[in-house]
Amino acid sequence: MHNSSKHLKFLKQFEMMRRLWLTPELAKRIAEHGLEDYPHEACGLIGGVGEQARSIARVKNISEKPEHTFVMDGAEFINAMFDFSKRDEALIGIYHTHPYGDHLPSQVDMREAQYPDVAYVVVGLKNRQPRVSAWEIRNGLAEPIDIIISETEPAPAPPVMSRAQVRATVIALVFSFIFVIVLALSLLPPAPPIPTR
Repeated sequence: MHNSSKHLKFLKQFEMMRRLWLTPELAKRIAEHGLEDYPHEACGLIGGVGEQARSIARVKNISEKPEHTFVMDGAEFINAMFDFSKRDEALIGIYHTHPYGDHLPSQVDMREAQYPDVAYVVVGLKNRQPRVSAWEIRNGLAEPIDIIISETEPAPAPPVMSRAQVRATVIALVFSFIFVIVLALSLLPPAPPIPTR
Protein backbone atom coordinates (compact mmCIF):
# COMPACT_ATOMS: atom_id res chain seq x y z
CA MET A 1 0.00 0.00 0.00
CA HIS A 2 1.41 3.41 -0.91
CA ASN A 3 2.18 5.81 1.90
CA SER A 4 -0.39 8.34 0.63
CA SER A 5 -3.04 5.58 0.54
CA LYS A 6 -2.31 4.81 4.20
CA HIS A 7 -2.68 8.48 5.12
CA LEU A 8 -5.97 8.71 3.21
CA LYS A 9 -7.27 5.58 4.96
CA PHE A 10 -6.17 7.00 8.33
CA LEU A 11 -7.98 10.30 7.67
CA LYS A 12 -11.12 8.62 6.30
CA GLN A 13 -11.63 6.69 9.52
CA PHE A 14 -12.08 10.01 11.36
CA GLU A 15 -14.76 11.39 9.06
CA MET A 16 -18.22 11.78 10.54
CA MET A 17 -20.14 8.55 10.08
CA ARG A 18 -23.54 8.96 8.41
CA ARG A 19 -24.59 5.33 8.23
CA LEU A 20 -23.39 1.81 8.91
CA TRP A 21 -23.74 -1.14 6.57
CA LEU A 22 -23.84 -4.60 8.16
CA THR A 23 -24.38 -7.88 6.37
CA PRO A 24 -27.22 -9.99 7.80
CA GLU A 25 -24.56 -12.47 9.03
CA LEU A 26 -22.70 -9.83 11.06
CA ALA A 27 -25.98 -8.46 12.48
CA LYS A 28 -26.99 -12.01 13.44
CA ARG A 29 -23.64 -12.63 15.17
CA ILE A 30 -24.00 -9.44 17.22
CA ALA A 31 -27.56 -10.38 18.28
CA GLU A 32 -26.45 -13.95 19.11
CA HIS A 33 -23.62 -12.59 21.25
CA GLY A 34 -26.15 -10.54 23.21
CA LEU A 35 -28.48 -13.50 23.71
CA GLU A 36 -25.59 -15.76 24.79
CA ASP A 37 -24.36 -13.27 27.40
CA TYR A 38 -27.89 -12.51 28.68
CA PRO A 39 -28.59 -11.30 31.38
CA HIS A 40 -25.24 -9.47 31.15
CA GLU A 41 -24.47 -6.75 28.64
CA ALA A 42 -22.45 -8.07 25.72
CA CYS A 43 -19.96 -5.79 23.98
CA GLY A 44 -17.60 -5.80 21.05
CA LEU A 45 -16.00 -3.94 18.18
CA ILE A 46 -16.89 -3.60 14.51
CA GLY A 47 -14.10 -3.43 11.96
CA GLY A 48 -14.50 -2.28 8.41
CA VAL A 49 -13.73 0.23 5.72
CA GLY A 50 -15.70 3.47 5.46
CA GLU A 51 -19.32 2.64 6.22
CA GLN A 52 -18.97 -1.08 5.45
CA ALA A 53 -18.60 -3.47 8.38
CA ARG A 54 -16.41 -6.44 7.53
CA SER A 55 -15.84 -8.12 10.87
CA ILE A 56 -16.79 -8.08 14.51
CA ALA A 57 -14.70 -8.87 17.55
CA ARG A 58 -16.33 -9.97 20.78
CA VAL A 59 -14.75 -8.33 23.81
CA LYS A 60 -15.26 -9.57 27.35
CA ASN A 61 -17.35 -7.31 29.59
CA ILE A 62 -15.39 -6.87 32.84
CA SER A 63 -17.82 -4.46 34.51
CA GLU A 64 -18.55 -4.99 38.20
CA LYS A 65 -22.25 -4.61 37.30
CA PRO A 66 -22.45 -6.41 33.93
CA GLU A 67 -26.28 -6.52 34.03
CA HIS A 68 -26.37 -2.73 33.68
CA THR A 69 -23.06 -1.51 32.22
CA PHE A 70 -20.15 -2.67 30.15
CA VAL A 71 -16.41 -2.18 30.45
CA MET A 72 -14.33 -3.75 27.72
CA ASP A 73 -11.36 -5.92 28.65
CA GLY A 74 -8.31 -3.84 27.69
CA ALA A 75 -6.16 -6.70 26.37
CA GLU A 76 -8.97 -8.07 24.20
CA PHE A 77 -9.70 -4.57 22.90
CA ILE A 78 -6.06 -4.09 21.85
CA ASN A 79 -5.88 -7.55 20.25
CA ALA A 80 -9.03 -6.81 18.23
CA MET A 81 -7.55 -3.52 17.03
CA PHE A 82 -4.38 -5.32 15.89
CA ASP A 83 -6.51 -7.91 14.08
CA PHE A 84 -8.43 -5.14 12.29
CA SER A 85 -5.16 -3.51 11.26
CA LYS A 86 -3.81 -6.79 9.84
CA ARG A 87 -6.89 -6.97 7.61
CA ASP A 88 -6.61 -3.29 6.55
CA GLU A 89 -9.74 -2.47 8.54
CA ALA A 90 -10.39 0.39 10.92
CA LEU A 91 -12.57 0.58 14.01
CA ILE A 92 -15.90 1.78 12.60
CA GLY A 93 -18.27 0.69 15.34
CA ILE A 94 -18.70 -0.33 18.96
CA TYR A 95 -21.65 -2.50 19.94
CA HIS A 96 -23.24 -3.45 23.20
CA THR A 97 -26.56 -4.80 24.41
CA HIS A 98 -29.21 -3.68 26.85
CA PRO A 99 -30.48 -7.01 28.24
CA TYR A 100 -33.68 -5.56 29.69
CA GLY A 101 -34.08 -2.41 27.67
CA ASP A 102 -34.57 -0.73 24.35
CA HIS A 103 -32.11 -0.11 21.55
CA LEU A 104 -31.51 3.50 22.64
CA PRO A 105 -28.27 4.78 24.16
CA SER A 106 -28.52 5.34 27.90
CA GLN A 107 -27.27 8.41 29.75
CA VAL A 108 -24.24 6.35 30.81
CA ASP A 109 -23.60 5.36 27.17
CA MET A 110 -23.68 9.00 26.11
CA ARG A 111 -21.52 10.18 28.99
CA GLU A 112 -18.85 7.51 28.57
CA ALA A 113 -18.59 7.41 24.76
CA GLN A 114 -14.97 8.07 23.87
CA TYR A 115 -14.90 7.53 20.11
CA PRO A 116 -16.96 10.29 18.45
CA ASP A 117 -16.26 9.17 14.89
CA VAL A 118 -17.52 5.60 15.07
CA ALA A 119 -21.02 4.16 15.09
CA TYR A 120 -22.36 3.07 18.45
CA VAL A 121 -24.61 0.08 17.86
CA VAL A 122 -27.10 -0.61 20.63
CA VAL A 123 -29.02 -3.87 20.71
CA GLY A 124 -32.13 -3.86 22.88
CA LEU A 125 -33.06 -7.32 24.15
CA LYS A 126 -36.36 -6.51 25.85
CA ASN A 127 -38.44 -9.72 25.84
CA ARG A 128 -35.38 -11.37 24.26
CA GLN A 129 -36.32 -9.87 20.90
CA PRO A 130 -33.18 -8.18 19.48
CA ARG A 131 -33.74 -4.70 18.07
CA VAL A 132 -30.77 -2.79 16.65
CA SER A 133 -29.98 0.89 16.14
CA ALA A 134 -26.84 2.91 15.42
CA TRP A 135 -25.81 6.26 16.86
CA GLU A 136 -23.19 8.94 16.57
CA ILE A 137 -22.32 10.03 20.11
CA ARG A 138 -20.24 13.14 20.72
CA ASN A 139 -20.11 15.68 23.52
CA GLY A 140 -22.68 13.72 25.49
CA LEU A 141 -25.30 13.88 22.74
CA ALA A 142 -26.55 11.05 20.53
CA GLU A 143 -27.81 11.37 16.97
CA PRO A 144 -29.25 8.38 15.10
CA ILE A 145 -27.44 7.22 12.01
CA ASP A 146 -28.84 4.90 9.36
CA ILE A 147 -28.09 1.25 9.87
CA ILE A 148 -28.39 -0.83 6.72
CA ILE A 149 -28.57 -4.61 7.03
CA SER A 150 -28.17 -6.05 3.55
CA GLU A 151 -26.04 -8.45 1.51
CA THR A 152 -25.81 -5.98 -1.35
CA GLU A 153 -23.97 -2.70 -1.21
CA PRO A 154 -26.37 0.18 -0.59
CA ALA A 155 -26.56 3.13 -2.95
CA PRO A 156 -24.01 5.81 -2.10
CA ALA A 157 -25.11 8.20 0.61
CA PRO A 158 -25.86 11.71 -0.58
CA PRO A 159 -23.05 14.11 0.26
CA VAL A 160 -23.46 15.79 3.60
CA MET A 161 -21.59 18.85 4.75
CA SER A 162 -19.47 18.52 7.87
CA ARG A 163 -20.29 20.64 10.89
CA ALA A 164 -17.37 22.94 10.07
CA GLN A 165 -18.65 23.39 6.51
CA VAL A 166 -22.15 24.20 7.80
CA ARG A 167 -20.72 26.80 10.22
CA ALA A 168 -18.56 28.34 7.49
CA THR A 169 -21.56 28.53 5.13
CA VAL A 170 -23.76 30.21 7.77
CA ILE A 171 -21.02 32.72 8.63
CA ALA A 172 -20.46 33.50 4.92
CA LEU A 173 -24.22 34.02 4.43
CA VAL A 174 -24.44 36.37 7.42
CA PHE A 175 -21.47 38.45 6.23
CA SER A 176 -22.87 38.50 2.68
CA PHE A 177 -26.20 39.74 3.99
CA ILE A 178 -24.51 42.49 6.05
CA PHE A 179 -22.38 43.48 3.04
CA VAL A 180 -25.45 43.76 0.78
CA ILE A 181 -27.28 45.90 3.38
CA VAL A 182 -24.26 48.24 3.81
CA LEU A 183 -23.80 48.47 0.04
CA ALA A 184 -27.50 49.21 -0.52
CA LEU A 185 -27.46 51.92 2.14
CA SER A 186 -24.37 53.54 0.62
CA LEU A 187 -26.01 53.67 -2.81
CA LEU A 188 -29.13 55.46 -1.59
CA PRO A 189 -29.34 59.11 -2.67
CA PRO A 190 -28.74 61.61 0.09
CA ALA A 191 -31.75 62.51 2.18
CA PRO A 192 -33.55 65.65 1.07
CA PRO A 193 -32.92 68.71 3.20
CA ILE A 194 -35.38 69.24 6.01
CA PRO A 195 -37.28 72.50 5.45
CA THR A 196 -36.87 75.05 8.19
CA ARG A 197 -39.31 77.87 8.97
